[in-house]
Amino acid sequence: MAQALIEGLRLSGANSVHEQYLDALVRGRKEPFTAELFARSVHEGATVIDGGAYLGFYALLAGRRVGPDGTVIAFEPNPDTFEVLSRNVRDNGFEDRVIPLLVGIDASTRRRPFYLGRGDESKSSLFVPRRWRAVTETECTSLDEALGARPVDVVKLDLEGGEVEALRGMRRTLAASPQANLIVECNPEALVRAGTSPRTLLRELDRAGFDVSAIDDERWELHPVDAMTVAGSGHVNLYCRRMR
Repeated sequence: MAQALIEGLRLSGANSVHEQYLDALVRGRKEPFTAELFARSVHEGATVIDGGAYLGFYALLAGRRVGPDGTVIAFEPNPDTFEVLSRNVRDNGFEDRVIPLLVGIDASTRRRPFYLGRGDESKSSLFVPRRWRAVTETECTSLDEALGARPVDVVKLDLEGGEVEALRGMRRTLAASPQANLIVECNPEALVRAGTSPRTLLRELDRAGFDVSAIDDERWELHPVDAMTVAGSGHVNLYCRRMR
């Protein structure tokens, strides 16, 4: 089992892919500016949503900053990864504030087929990638239905193309959260596989009242963004703040 100490947080993994991910975090090669912006957005007592929590690095970052009066809800639909996520929450003593859920975030509450990568079951998606296989179904929920009228302070979405559907399923939540910051993955290939596009993602964020910047993790900079530049850039994380 791979183990690492990252910014004072204890994380473990169950396979070689997890080990590579943890090594990249330790070496500061895995989206360091994205993690910094995320952590900087979280305050004591906050309500934080980690959509696509994976091993829990972002959920643990948030758990440390929200304190005992805050709440972090970590959604992870991959059952194998969920076991590791839950163990990492326990190992850091954050059971009082980080809630792992074996649930995917979607536009509505429903059960959906769930796909795992052949030869690498740590990779998973609600959408059909090439050469992947459906192995089970998973429970999904919208944030509107999961949270009711509860406002949120920070949301991270890393859903392998499911970001547009997730945003559509949290419109009421965002309307009740005027100070919320979002970090949203924009992976054009995954979005197209999910039947949508970067343009649609940006339109949904604009509709929700967010000013969107592209995160440059190499230069530690934020850049203006539009649909054409995002579509041609490959994978990029978006930092979304309320329009002033």
